[in-house]
Amino acid sequence: MNMIDSCESGKSALEPVVEKIEQIFSEIGKQSDCTLNDTLTKQGIGRMVKTILNPFGYTAFKQRHLPKRKGAAKTPFQTGALYIRDNTKTATMRVVKYIEEVKSTSKRTATVTLDTGETYTLTQKPNGNVEVKSTSGKTAIVKNDERLPITKQKQRPKRRN
Repeated sequence: MNMIDSCESGKSALEPVVEKIEQIFSEIGKQSDCTLNDTLTKQGIGRMVKTILNPFGYTAFKQRHLPKRKGAAKTPFQTGALYIRDNTKTATMRVVKYIEEVKSTSKRTATVTLDTGETYTLTQKPNGNVEVKSTSGKTAIVKNDERLPITKQKQRPKRRN
């Protein structure tokens, strides 16, 4: 995703991952002859970036010099390909980003009056449950999307004096 974000902001796809690649190769280089000093290895990494971005519909557009990082030793990567979204290609993958409401810790209350004249007060609790109270005194808790029926309380016969 970092490479795609970099492409969308007009930067080289290699920019956000170059430090991690250098770190991995410095660890591998201690145990083998594999380093970033030869052109073939760097071209192989470029091909991997191309392979990663291709399903998202990105095509290499041009080479661009990578910015010099402050405090970093000389990087073996001098340039990186700039990728653009090619609308003529059919993407087989996409990145989905969305915004979601953060659940409120405050109570939400609503009052509902039916045609029969009965009134119900619904109060959403911070845990997502809903408390339902009727004017007749009946209370029910509805947990998340669960549906619980509210039944009328039986009328007690009035005492006769």
